[in-house]
Amino acid sequence: RRGHGLRPPSPLRSRLGRTIRATGTSERVLSQMEADTERQEEGAEFAKMIWRVQDTLVGEMESLEGPEGAKFNKLPWQREPSTTSGGQGRTCVLEDGSIFEKAAIGVSIIHGELSPERAKAMSSRGRPAAPGGKYSAAALSLVFHPKSPKVPTFRADVRMFSLGGEDTWYGGGADLTPNYLDEEDAKDFHSFWKDVCDRHGTSFYADFKKQCDEYFYLPARKEHRGIGGIFFDDIPGSPGTLALVRDVAERYHCRRWIAPARSSRTALE
Repeated sequence: RRGHGLRPPSPLRSRLGRTIRATGTSERVLSQMEADTERQEEGAEFAKMIWRVQDTLVGEMESLEGPEGAKFNKLPWQREPSTTSGGQGRTCVLEDGSIFEKAAIGVSIIHGELSPERAKAMSSRGRPAAPGGKYSAAALSLVFHPKSPKVPTFRADVRMFSLGGEDTWYGGGADLTPNYLDEEDAKDFHSFWKDVCDRHGTSFYADFKKQCDEYFYLPARKEHRGIGGIFFDDIPGSPGTLALVRDVAERYHCRRWIAPARSSRTALE
């Protein structure tokens, strides 16, 4: 009944409650099982999302190329299965289009065991890991290289990494590299991503922009790559984090960065 502060039973708790007495030990077991189920559902939701975004982007870009324009070559792949690893993905590549010189959109979903080198690298970053630890990973990555030098190059990705089915982290970002800088386009680009980030946390944009500027700094040239954008990594998994990452990925629409830009419209006429 309402007003007693009791948590409604989840489907998992309801099913298991018929056979497991609600002792302190069984409650901990149930809580762990529920957490494991939530992580599995979160991973499945992320995988569905990146497949969907890839399909959307392929359709948008082929639409920009026109009915008789270039099409994507869709290359599904399968990781050689074994007792410890496996996975699949799809790489979509468009070449020699009227708008895009080359564009690639890749999805990968894999699992395996950590090598000693990978485990050491993770531990050095504050994420304790042991060789042989089981992991799963999924990512959507893309790069758009337009044919006209007046149209900027766009790069972006979102990714998820789960260790042992217990700890999950997310990363991602988006950045723009124009050959000819249009100040208004640059302001529009950053304003757009600030609005996206602000929906999830008012401090995110400043933090992600700073990380992007640092990550894409070119020491040899003493300059940053392009006009920057956003970049984030190692964010612990949660429903809120997944919502942020989904929001970022679903705004990779190429029409947002190709057709509407002032310099781009001139190049496409």
